[in-house]
Amino acid sequence: MVNNIDMFLGRPRFILQHLGIWLPPEKYIYLRNLYKFLVMLTQYSFIFFEFIYIAVVWGDFDEVSEASYLLFTQASVCYKTTVFMMNKDNLKELLRFMEVEMFAPQSSAHQK
Repeated sequence: MVNNIDMFLGRPRFILQHLGIWLPPEKYIYLRNLYKFLVMLTQYSFIFFEFIYIAVVWGDFDEVSEASYLLFTQASVCYKTTVFMMNKDNLKELLRFMEVEMFAPQSSAHQK
């Protein structure tokens, strides 16, 4: 039988696991935390290098505006990812709430 969480969150969970932000599995916690650290280090280093690029092209208005767009987009991604990782308890509570009968598959078509 299909799990409620697998049915509703299959693809998003798969993507977030590969990005290192989903809840780590019971085993390999150290390696998953190291992977999560490296992913977040990469994301935050992109912001750092965007600041450097803005300083280099400071005179050109078009380049600064494009770099600022990328900077604020990446900064919002980093902010959302950090907030998501900090609120793991809320995610666990939501996942527990999804295991009730109301979200269970009602027919064989739902299980596919």
